[in-house]
Amino acid sequence: MDNTTNQIEHCDLCIIGLGIAGLNALNSSVQYLNEKSKIIVVDKRPKEKAVGGMWNTTYPFVRLHQPHPFFTVGNNQWNWDKDARYLATGQEVVEHLSHCYQQLKSRYNIVERFAYESKSYHEIETTDGHEAQIELKSTNDDSTLIIRAKRCINAIGLNIKPNTVLQLSSPKVRSIAPEDKILMTTEVANDDKPIYMVGGGKTSMDVANQILTQNPNRKINFLVGRGTFFINRDIAFPKGMRKYWAGRSLTNFLLSLVTNFEEDNLDPAIDHVIEKYALNPFHKARQTFLGILSPEEVSTVMDATDQVLYEYLQDVKEENGALLMQFKSGQKQAIEEGSWLINCTGHLLREENKTVPIISKNKTIISIQDGSRAFIFSSFAGYFLPHLWFNQQFDKVPFIYFNHSKLKTQDKKILLFAIAAQSVYNLIRLVEALPRKIMKDFGLNFDNWFPFYRQFVAIFKILGNKKKYLARCEYILNYIDAKYEVDLGLLGRNE
Repeated sequence: MDNTTNQIEHCDLCIIGLGIAGLNALNSSVQYLNEKSKIIVVDKRPKEKAVGGMWNTTYPFVRLHQPHPFFTVGNNQWNWDKDARYLATGQEVVEHLSHCYQQLKSRYNIVERFAYESKSYHEIETTDGHEAQIELKSTNDDSTLIIRAKRCINAIGLNIKPNTVLQLSSPKVRSIAPEDKILMTTEVANDDKPIYMVGGGKTSMDVANQILTQNPNRKINFLVGRGTFFINRDIAFPKGMRKYWAGRSLTNFLLSLVTNFEEDNLDPAIDHVIEKYALNPFHKARQTFLGILSPEEVSTVMDATDQVLYEYLQDVKEENGALLMQFKSGQKQAIEEGSWLINCTGHLLREENKTVPIISKNKTIISIQDGSRAFIFSSFAGYFLPHLWFNQQFDKVPFIYFNHSKLKTQDKKILLFAIAAQSVYNLIRLVEALPRKIMKDFGLNFDNWFPFYRQFVAIFKILGNKKKYLARCEYILNYIDAKYEVDLGLLGRNE
């Protein structure tokens, strides 16, 4: 197709974004379309990097948090026989997602519009009813394209962007980001100048492990702010036969948070979570973004840790001949000239996003993004929302959503409890609303690590006490919305 201005294309379905959320949305949607239905897929990246989303641009040594079978499209199996606990590399993730996409492309009428960015989307009224109109702009030139679709899924998901280099006043320190190619060499690992990891989350631990793989004797310093704790992989995904009696599932983890929530005293519930489910390398940490690490990974990094500073870095400046780190608290600390500062601040929910309806007024557009989230992960939304949509359940199911990014900017600690309450509530509603096969084919379900009888016990516990858990979850979320105004809503009632 030539790039000319204001071309209009028509289709039955348009998917914006081909990361894990968009691919799951595509996979779920095609089950309700026929082979002749026209599907347009849009991604802002060029063709060679379009499929896989952020996995094409994140740091090259990234690996999955969870065992690879639970990062997939629908229930597609990985095309290898590696141990289930193997943590796939970023490149391997891209290859698997591309394989899943190619399988769909071979069976359905999919038209690709890559290197196009969505500038706006909205509903329009036509002689045949309502449609979605999507305005696209080429990332290569000034050409535009308009798509009119019977249905549209805007699946930008978390919209994760690579970290950038910290802009510091003094040129006497070396500021880099995890995506910097220098980390794929041994220059940082074998240098004799101090390393400071700015951030204490999963990215920071990944970079530290990368450096220590290159030089096990290297010492590392951390600037962790409030600190982060992590889900213990050996508990979430116990090794070997231990899955039959040991460990605790994601569902049980979420139930624990819902049960132990106390509105004005979160610390006992957080202590319980850390004791039963987590690893807390930075002992003062009271928040988590559900990163998953093994005890071995944590031990490797902490054994090499020289100093942990519970501070937020603002700048590095020279004062009276001294080179100083300046912190948000107002404190200062000397730093050696030539030190490395690696920006590992969080990728997730960095800024507050505008609240966007998950389903548009006339039900032609679904949005999967941080402004309004109904699921713990965007991949879950990509899988389930189209099934609810095509099964006409949005008017019938009181499905809870809220603005996750709005809550994170106000209180990171309570966000975990809000996500847990939302997840338990919506899980109950999913089981009520959708055919059993849809639930069974949900290949991203972490609970599938455990044998069926252990999964059944957790689900039976929820459904056997359904009214109690629904009321408890509503109470938690209403309290949080009243205090933080996170745009809490119920799908089908006030969209």
